[in-house]
Amino acid sequence: MIYRLTLLIWLLPINIVFAQEVDTTFTFFSRVYLEDSINIVSNSAISVEDGYLISGIYNSPNVQQTVYLRKLNCMGETQWLKILDDTPTFKQFLPGKSHIESSTGDFVLAFSRTNSQNEANSSDIAIIKHDKDGEIKWARDHGYPNIREAAVCVTESTDSSGYVVAGFREQLAAQPSQLKQLYLLKIAQDGTTLWTRQHLHSLDTHLEVRTFESSMDGGFIAAGTIAGKQKSQPFVMKLNTAGGKIWFQEVGQEEFETYCFAQETPDSNIAVISGSSINGLAQAVGTKLDALGNTVESAIIAAQPCNRFSLFENNGNGFIATGYDTESSPTTPYLVMLDQSFSPIWMKSHSWSDHKDVALVDVDKTVDDGFLLCGRSGPQEKPQFSWISKVDSLGNTCSN
Repeated sequence: MIYRLTLLIWLLPINIVFAQEVDTTFTFFSRVYLEDSINIVSNSAISVEDGYLISGIYNSPNVQQTVYLRKLNCMGETQWLKILDDTPTFKQFLPGKSHIESSTGDFVLAFSRTNSQNEANSSDIAIIKHDKDGEIKWARDHGYPNIREAAVCVTESTDSSGYVVAGFREQLAAQPSQLKQLYLLKIAQDGTTLWTRQHLHSLDTHLEVRTFESSMDGGFIAAGTIAGKQKSQPFVMKLNTAGGKIWFQEVGQEEFETYCFAQETPDSNIAVISGSSINGLAQAVGTKLDALGNTVESAIIAAQPCNRFSLFENNGNGFIATGYDTESSPTTPYLVMLDQSFSPIWMKSHSWSDHKDVALVDVDKTVDDGFLLCGRSGPQEKPQFSWISKVDSLGNTCSN
């Protein structure tokens, strides 16, 4: 594959401590991956000791969809690009944390893949474990005929006994759509299946998970949206070590609501960011739940120009989130720092003057306390391109 890179690098010396020169150089970079006829879509970014790992999909009318893994050095230069899956199937990454580093030092990647006949009514969950050099240790498919199963998130269990993939299971054909059940799959360190669980909210709603993580007590926390013809409501679910439901809580305001992301905080509470339509305007809502699912506090996040949020992560005494300036495309993404009460500390936009619709799909903390941003252009961009930016702890970068 031929790709074209755009590189902008600044080196910024920061300060001198106690009259002794200390090398505190911070490296910024921004790279765009673009080829004349191939869609290059990045879906996740992981910071490692000697650089960064980027995963995604590339394809064109004459090239089969291929799951790739790209290694960048600390300056953002590509060291290698390896193929993880080039089977003749349709592949899909859904919005969620689907690529993680394991306690073993290896990495686990989960995505969805149709069968070899590309039948829309049957898709499986594909899981790949690879090492830091991109060498595949094992690859597994999990699924049943005539059922659509899709991966959204993957997390490692607290006791390191394996990994749990969270997504959805949908029976029968894609059209008309059947109910989406929250589907959990636990696999051992060697990829063998340990258990599966399904959770259905009601007979006329879907459960769509957006975040899923291990909790400090050995269980799991799932968050997403209850979606139906007459209702759309954020939810948080606490599960035990075997994937069984402990409690289920709807969160947010009274009006129509959409997305929901949750993170456990060091004090065992759960911080939640959800979306709401209040008086016809899109708003982001921050909610704190205690360990039993009771609401501790809730507030509208006053973070203009951002009126909706996507993923977020714990960051010291606050949270790093991604926000967008409009409810629908074209949009400009923002990196946002929030304090523990969901009040914005700073906001930084990340876009290009000649590309008005770009998405920020993943954020990872770097070893030098900056952030690695992973994004892509909107689907209307032909061909689609990907971008990676290294920013400092305040969201500053060298250039857009």
